[in-house]
Amino acid sequence: MARRYSYDLRIKLFKAVDDGLSIVKAYKIFNISRNTIYRWKHLKRETGDI
Repeated sequence: MARRYSYDLRIKLFKAVDDGLSIVKAYKIFNISRNTIYRWKHLKRETGDI
């Protein structure tokens, strides 16, 4: 079963990435898979929201 992540966690993650943290470091720090982060990044680019 997929794990659900809070909206606040997504906001914190993208703030860190926008501030210069690499996705590789972000997935290790936030303990979220790279695929999930890239999927959220794509969603953010397409819709403007995560």
